Amino acid sequence: MCGQASIFLGDVSGIRDEKVQLPVILSVDTDCVALLLRLEYDPACLISGAAHQGPLMTSVHAIDTHSPEAGRVNIVVYSYQQFEPFTEKEGTVALLDFTIKPEAPPGNTFVWLTATGAPDLPVSELVNSQGNVLVPEVFSGTINVQTGTMASTWTLY
Repeated sequence: MCGQASIFLGDVSGIRDEKVQLPVILSVDTDCVALLLRLEYDPACLISGAAHQGPLMTSVHAIDTHSPEAGRVNIVVYSYQQFEPFTEKEGTVALLDFTIKPEAPPGNTFVWLTATGAPDLPVSELVNSQGNVLVPEVFSGTINVQTGTMASTWTLY
C-alpha cells in the first residue's frame, strides 16, 4: 500500500418520502485524484439518486454514478485534468442522494461496500497524485428512518 486511506460513509436521519444526502468522507495521508466505490443498500427502504460534488472536489473534478439495479450504486470521482488532487486530505468528497421510501420501517438502514455483480472490478479504490492505487478501509453509513411525515406547506396569496 502506498499510504493510509479511509473512507467513511456518513450517518444521516430523515423521515419517509424525504431526500437525504449521505456524505462520503475521505481521510488520507497523501494527495488523491480519484475515487471508486461500489455500494449496496436496502431497496425496500431507499432509492438512490444523484451524486454531488463535495468541498474536496475542484472545478476540474467530475462525479458519475451508475445503478446497475435497485439496491446497488457505483460512484466514480475523477479529475479530467491529469492528476489534479482533491483540495484537502480530509473532508467530504461527495454527497449521495437517497430518498427514503414511504413504506420504509422506522430505525436504521445501512449503506455498505459490495462486490456483487462484477467480481473483477475493485470494491473501492483511491488513486494518488503519483498514479498509485490505494485500497482504503471503508466504514458503512447509516440512514436513520424516523417516524413522522413531511410538514404541510400552504401557499399564501
